[in-house]
Amino acid sequence: MSNQTITTFRMLPQEVVNQILDYQTDYTILCSMRDVCPEFNNIVDNYHRYQVLTTLDLGWNQIGNVGAKHLSDALRHNTTITTLHLGWNQAGDVDAQHLSDVIRHNTTITTLDLRWNEIGDAGVQYLADALRYNTVLITMNLQRNQIGDVGAQHLGDALQHNTTLTTLNLEENELDEDVERRINELIERNQRLKKT
Repeated sequence: MSNQTITTFRMLPQEVVNQILDYQTDYTILCSMRDVCPEFNNIVDNYHRYQVLTTLDLGWNQIGNVGAKHLSDALRHNTTITTLHLGWNQAGDVDAQHLSDVIRHNTTITTLDLRWNEIGDAGVQYLADALRYNTVLITMNLQRNQIGDVGAQHLGDALQHNTTLTTLNLEENELDEDVERRINELIERNQRLKKT
């Protein structure tokens, strides 16, 4: 028998742990290293880069349904991220459902960029329902998705309840002229909201 010493992550000096974390992506730290165990949460929470992380740019990452679920779970506890970029991910309605949990519960994200995805009417209904309860989101970019007339109606209904969203981008979606005209009328009546 050999005398082998078993070292666990908790036994490593903090500076070694920080060096390991330095080589991880923000997404890995946020979604794979949080919620492993209370001790590891404490390590991550005290890691300097995690404490100052205000912008999370996951554009062009193809995060998928599982990634969106992990991200949603992680962002429920995060109190530093204010800007979340998820453009060009081929995110669909299921991903939008997961992200609606973020919109509904997160109290720090003020900018959400979901441009160039595949979110349709069902997905935007989840987002719209969450907008009814959100009190911090200021900007939402839904440009170039697959939002049709029904989805736009859901957004219009939600915007009558939401008092914080000021910028909404719905360009290059699948809206007919009549629906687009009604959205523009809603925006004109709503003094705080502008369309980009």
